[in-house]
Amino acid sequence: MNLDNIDILFYSEGGQYWNVYKPIIDELEKREIKSAYYTSKKNDPALSTNYKYLRKKYIGQDNTTFQILNNIKVKLFITTTPQLDVMHLKKSKNVEEYIHLIHAPTDCLMYKYFAFDFFDTVMCSGKHQIESIREIEDKRKTKKKMLLKTGLTYFDVLKKKRVELEKKIKKNIKKTILVAPTWKDNNLLEINGTKLLKDLVASDYEVILRPHPQMYISKQQIIKNIEKEIEDVSNLKIDNSPSAEETMVKADILITDLSGIIFDFYFVFEKPVISIDGLISKSGQEAECVSKNPWEIENLKNVSTVLNFESMNNIQKYIDTAYKITTKENIEEFRKVSVFNYGNAGKVAAEQIIEKIKN
Repeated sequence: MNLDNIDILFYSEGGQYWNVYKPIIDELEKREIKSAYYTSKKNDPALSTNYKYLRKKYIGQDNTTFQILNNIKVKLFITTTPQLDVMHLKKSKNVEEYIHLIHAPTDCLMYKYFAFDFFDTVMCSGKHQIESIREIEDKRKTKKKMLLKTGLTYFDVLKKKRVELEKKIKKNIKKTILVAPTWKDNNLLEINGTKLLKDLVASDYEVILRPHPQMYISKQQIIKNIEKEIEDVSNLKIDNSPSAEETMVKADILITDLSGIIFDFYFVFEKPVISIDGLISKSGQEAECVSKNPWEIENLKNVSTVLNFESMNNIQKYIDTAYKITTKENIEEFRKVSVFNYGNAGKVAAEQIIEKIKN
């Protein structure tokens, strides 16, 4: 694909990141600004869009792909892929600026080593990310990056989707509990099996289990055993659809270990969360470099009712508490101090990119 007269290139590892890029591209399209989008997956939804000012191409994910990317010529290279110049994606001498677009509200300390070190700019979702990156720079004595107050562009999409789905989906008469653990070692399904699920059903709740997609790759036998054991349990369904949006609308409360769905459910769908402590490791590799805990660990009690694993038999008490302490006012207050430009991040990101092109 010819990149002549194109200053902005987005690179995506696949369609799972389309909601991160889409709000920015939508805004660039409104302003009639040309850009290009390379993706490593054939089924990326971007490829079936009809933007007038966006050029898009599937480029695969083999050695040839990275030969193309590592020698690309463009002013701005924007990606959600971390570890530039560490893993397969290397800097091209013909790119003026490399920009990392953060796509989660969680702390940068949860990433692997050197996740952001070699980017020129990072588009951050909250002030905690800026603070962590600056501390890592100080520890490593690396060059100061430009850190932008962007926000979470995929929250723009989720916010609109929530409104649309709430008009279509009929709520259950019974309270519905979404159980959505992470896939990492010692996750809820691995440690607790089906016990919690069956206990909730026995307490007359509708239950939806949404295993993390990576479970079907990394822990296949565990998830197969779980599915077999609950296939005949009434009022218990498994959701393994590509998107969790419909399930989050149907659910009244979320129970998880330390999965990223916590922040989508709390910040966007504005519902109570119970997080189960004592299962998952609470630090990433970058956290080893600094003297503080990751933001989400320090603030877990601000977004959820924290249940110790040993207290699982008393789950109803925590469900009642979660409903009691979760208010719209509390959610809005904590979201305001945690996430830049909620619901408007795509427009802000586009303006930040346009400003760079102008300069």
